[in-house]
Amino acid sequence: MADGTRITRRKVIASFKYLDKKGGSDVIFGEDGAATLLGSLTPESLGLALDPLSHELKPLPSVLFASEHQ
Repeated sequence: MADGTRITRRKVIASFKYLDKKGGSDVIFGEDGAATLLGSLTPESLGLALDPLSHELKPLPSVLFASEHQ
């Protein structure tokens, strides 16, 4: 928590499908009455991001990483 208090919650990975994209994302179960927070991990796991201007899901740009180790 923001004040340093530690709490324990259950976490699972849920499968999601949007159009032709499939992925998994962490889901943390809160207690009754807890505030709801929806993060951006689910769209990102599907290779999508929310465009703040159009309010539409758009594909994330593909990024390739080259390793300097051979």
